[in-house]
Amino acid sequence: ALFLDGTWTEDAGNIALAVGCLMWPALVALCFVRWFTAPALICGLIAGAAAIAVVLNLKSQLVHPAVAGLVANFLAVAIVSVFTQSGAHHRARFHQELAVRTSSRSEIFIMVIVILVWGFFAFGPGAYLAESFFGNWAVPQTWTFGLLPSLWVWQLCWWFIGMFVLYCAARVFCVRREDA
Repeated sequence: ALFLDGTWTEDAGNIALAVGCLMWPALVALCFVRWFTAPALICGLIAGAAAIAVVLNLKSQLVHPAVAGLVANFLAVAIVSVFTQSGAHHRARFHQELAVRTSSRSEIFIMVIVILVWGFFAFGPGAYLAESFFGNWAVPQTWTFGLLPSLWVWQLCWWFIGMFVLYCAARVFCVRREDA
């Protein structure tokens, strides 16, 4: 990423995380908070991106750019939403349709557990198991599958498992219409 002073940063991971976190208010608006408006979400994205740029240009170690971006984003969304309330009926109908579920509580509970277990092994602390499960990542002669380091094999396996988990979650959590 290019700083405002024209220099390049090697800290692309922090920038990617910070920009990725800017979508949280939109997800919260879609799933939980009906009164967040579309113009407010756009203003929030702009404010969050500006906060990220400021923190990165200050080279501050006190606050992570993602935190600054989220705080600015949520503040902008909340403030602008207060002044741009229109179309509440349309949003209410959309949220009512999302709220209809035909899955039982036990199906939902089991799916939540499966998602948490998948997350633990796919990108959580369980991913450390990959360092020794398929061979030592630092010694290519010990790699189980020859061409790929153990962490890559682990992540690919859990990526494919994740596609199946996502399919099952969609079947459990999504709205099923009787007339469709």
